[in-house]
Amino acid sequence: MPSNCEKIKVMAISILNKIEYLVLLVAAFAAQSKISEAEAYRYLSRYGALALCENYRYRDNRPHPVEA
Repeated sequence: MPSNCEKIKVMAISILNKIEYLVLLVAAFAAQSKISEAEAYRYLSRYGALALCENYRYRDNRPHPVEA
């Protein structure tokens, strides 16, 4: 049975993976759209794309883009 410390490490890694995934998503959208990353973040956030992509990726256990 995993200890509390091991559970916390797994949770921390999961959170870092989500952050990295969303950062890469925003950067890719910004590059594709030829806008700044700040503008891309605001656009994706405003229209709910960040929440949608995060839910889609983690619900279906998609491979992490860096790990693929």
